[in-house]
Amino acid sequence: MVKKRSNKIGLLVYHSDLNEYSFLVEVLRTTLGYHTTQAQTCANQILLNGEYIVRSFPVKDYQRARAIYEVLIKNEIPAELFPM
Repeated sequence: MVKKRSNKIGLLVYHSDLNEYSFLVEVLRTTLGYHTTQAQTCANQILLNGEYIVRSFPVKDYQRARAIYEVLIKNEIPAELFPM
């Protein structure tokens, strides 16, 4: 069986008790360029489910995805990049 190569990268953010809701919303808003309501929706999903894919990127945009991931980690927001 031939395995199909992934053409997208997902950015998964995990819930952390260390971050306040408003801080998480602000970091998602500024880092991802989301409107406040979009960032709040993501933060709500993270709180409710423990994790949420906040964004997906084409593989060709890996460097951009990595830069956003690093900003999240620098702000002590647990996150992971993975092939979709």
